Amino acid sequence: MRNKFTGRVTAGHCCSLSLYGDNERADTIARVADAGLAVVSLPMVNMYLQDRTGGRTPRWRGIAPLHELAAAGVDVMVASDNTRDPFYAYGDLDLIEVFREATRIAHLDHCERPWIDAVTATPAAVMGLDGYGRIAVSRPADLIVTRARTFNELLSRPQVDRIVLVAGRQIDTTLPDYRELDGLMM
Repeated sequence: MRNKFTGRVTAGHCCSLSLYGDNERADTIARVADAGLAVVSLPMVNMYLQDRTGGRTPRWRGIAPLHELAAAGVDVMVASDNTRDPFYAYGDLDLIEVFREATRIAHLDHCERPWIDAVTATPAAVMGLDGYGRIAVSRPADLIVTRARTFNELLSRPQVDRIVLVAGRQIDTTLPDYRELDGLMM
């Protein structure tokens, strides 16, 4: 704001906001909203890394205050930037896993906000990908189809019956054997 920057800015992690006092956090969130920043939270890796001390259970489980940021009008997203690396040795770049864990970690359930947008329409809009992240007539059919009737069912059994469509065509979703990935991890 001081330098009158007009480009798009997305701030990642933002987990230190969880440790701010209520007034300082509210002030910072208001400034983030005024500046037009977007925020992407990485709840899985932040939960894994925060307050990691050998021999004791973590106490600080800092993740960005997603509910408060969204309520202030900030574009909020969830993602995972670390997969099977020194920061987070788990995961397989599964967007439904990211949404599932974000729902559990940040209590995205039981509210009126359509939090699925945090992994679909909002990231597309922030990246300037008009028309992506939504199902619409004459748009590319890039989506995941399941038999789940509710988010509860989807998030309870996310791997059961997925059909992944890219450009309207079903793709092979067979996961590679871990041995096939060994060269990527060395």
